[in-house]
Amino acid sequence: MNEAEQQGYAEQRLALKQKILSEQSLTNAIVVGVMASVFAAIAWASIVIGTGFQVSWIAVGIGFIVGKSVWLAGRGVREVFGIIGSGCAGFSIVLGQYLVVVYIVSEMKDLSIMTVIFSLNPIEIIGKIIGSWSIFDMLFVVCALGAGFICSYKSVVAYMNEYKATD
Repeated sequence: MNEAEQQGYAEQRLALKQKILSEQSLTNAIVVGVMASVFAAIAWASIVIGTGFQVSWIAVGIGFIVGKSVWLAGRGVREVFGIIGSGCAGFSIVLGQYLVVVYIVSEMKDLSIMTVIFSLNPIEIIGKIIGSWSIFDMLFVVCALGAGFICSYKSVVAYMNEYKATD
C-alpha cells in the first residue's frame, strides 16, 4: 500500500468513526431500555405467577434482552450505554419480583392489584425482596447485570468492522 492509499484509508476510517459516534443516541437507549425493562418484568412476573416457581436464571435472559434493546436503540460505543443496560436490567429484575409480591398480596387479601399497588410501600417491599435473595439469586442477578452491560454497547473498532462487512 503506497502513501496515498494509506492516507485515503485513514481518512475513510476517521469518517466512519465520526459517523458511528454521531449515530449514538443516549435518549433512545434510555427510553427503549426502560420500555424493555417493564416488558421483561411483566413477562417474568407472568412466568412466576403462572408456574408458581421463580426461575432465577431467567434474570440472565432479562439482562440479555434489555441490553440488546439498549444497543439496538442507542447504537452506543461508550461505556455509559453499558451502565444504562445494566441499570435497566437490575430495574427489570426488581420490578418483576415486586409485581409478583403485589399479585400474591392481592390474592391473599382479595383486593384488586391497583389497590395493593397504592397501599404497599414500594421501598420497604423492594428492600425485603433483595434481602430475601439467596446466594444463587445474587449470582444470577450479577450475571444479568453483566449481560445487560455487555450487550448494551460495542467498541468503536467492533462496530467499524461490522460496517465494513456490510459494505
